[in-house]
Amino acid sequence: MNTIKRYFKTLLLLFSLTGCGKEFLDIKRNSNQVVPKNISDYQALLDYNPVMNNAGSFELVCLGTDEYTLPGKTWETASPVYYTHVKNGYIWADDVYEGKEVNDWNWAYQRIMYANLALDVDKLEVSPDQENNRNNVRGQAMFHRAFTFYQLVQAFCKPFNPGSAETDPGIPLRLDYDVSVTVDRGTLKEVYAQILQDLTTAVDLLPDFQENNYRPSRLATYALLARVYREMDRWDEALASVQYVLERKLDLLNFNDFDDAGLYSFENMNRGLLNPEILFYCHTSAGYIQSNGVVTEEFINKYKDHDLRKYLFFKDDKKFYGSYAGFNYFTGLAVDEVLLIRAECLARKGNFKAAAEDLGRLLSHRYETDKVPAIAEDLTTLQLIKEERIKELYLRGTRWSDIRKANLTKETEIMLKRDINGAIYTLLPNDDKWVWPIPDNELRSTSVLQNPR
Repeated sequence: MNTIKRYFKTLLLLFSLTGCGKEFLDIKRNSNQVVPKNISDYQALLDYNPVMNNAGSFELVCLGTDEYTLPGKTWETASPVYYTHVKNGYIWADDVYEGKEVNDWNWAYQRIMYANLALDVDKLEVSPDQENNRNNVRGQAMFHRAFTFYQLVQAFCKPFNPGSAETDPGIPLRLDYDVSVTVDRGTLKEVYAQILQDLTTAVDLLPDFQENNYRPSRLATYALLARVYREMDRWDEALASVQYVLERKLDLLNFNDFDDAGLYSFENMNRGLLNPEILFYCHTSAGYIQSNGVVTEEFINKYKDHDLRKYLFFKDDKKFYGSYAGFNYFTGLAVDEVLLIRAECLARKGNFKAAAEDLGRLLSHRYETDKVPAIAEDLTTLQLIKEERIKELYLRGTRWSDIRKANLTKETEIMLKRDINGAIYTLLPNDDKWVWPIPDNELRSTSVLQNPR
């Protein structure tokens, strides 16, 4: 940990040196600075959890969904100093940021900077017995970069539409840590192509399992590939990706084992390290929603009486306590989502029996023993899977992408806009409404590392 902290302090100084290009790494300016020079140095960069795992860029998409409401005068009394984007994001104000920094944007490009720097591990001359370690670091860096690009397109771009992806604006694709280079937005097609290229390269470099789930593995990479392919309606490739994962790992928490759970039902799992469901751990800090947001009775009633999620996710004050990250929002990758993706792929291919079996497997770990509902094996199976996604993946950031995707394909789901009291007053029926505006400081935020954490 001391090594990681030392790197963080060094990067804080080095990345603040604007306009100097990549040559800043070639100069050691004082005896306390550490310039990466071996594989473990680059691994230390990727192991810095406050940047790589604890600052996911999903806050805006959690703010914008319909999974919670702010009661009474909570919205009005929120500090405009600390919660500008929270207040404005909640009501979908025209000016969300009011000229202030945007964490989802800045922290994303900070992670991308770290990942791009770690890719320099490929320039090292290493012995044959160290080749796997170097490949491992390189694969992790590519995963982090791809996952962060994915988070950014979910918030700041339209949903992927093959008919318009060549012209829809993307996000700046930083593929290098040279801070002197300005990058334009490019197109959405280019962003998705880069995400897929990074991930398909990473699966050949990474081991199936890592020392812990804070490091991305091959299984986590296939899980992310499945999520991206699902966004793109590439169902055969999504199915192949989830098959690889589930043939090697099918661990599910049995919620019957959590009768004596504390306030945060899964907080005793060492921040996800002891959770066998998690393929890759990361979380988003959304403390204001966690402390003040409540769940409507209508939403809670989506869970049946014997569904243990109803009691483990939501406690007496109707707040959400079921995150795999405790107080924070788990926004990583886990087996339950992978299983739901496989069920959806199978249902869309007409294999309703196998889809129902997958859904039944998940519910057998979520309902009271012997109280699992029967699962249809017909055209209604797909709708059941969609409903279970809403209930299982509560506030993981996936609700946002699901609604965007449904809206794009003219399915029945709609997004709702709220006034300051949480009341619904208009629909958001078109693609443009699913996009947060690019921050005003776009070029500055992507050209240099702003306010390293």
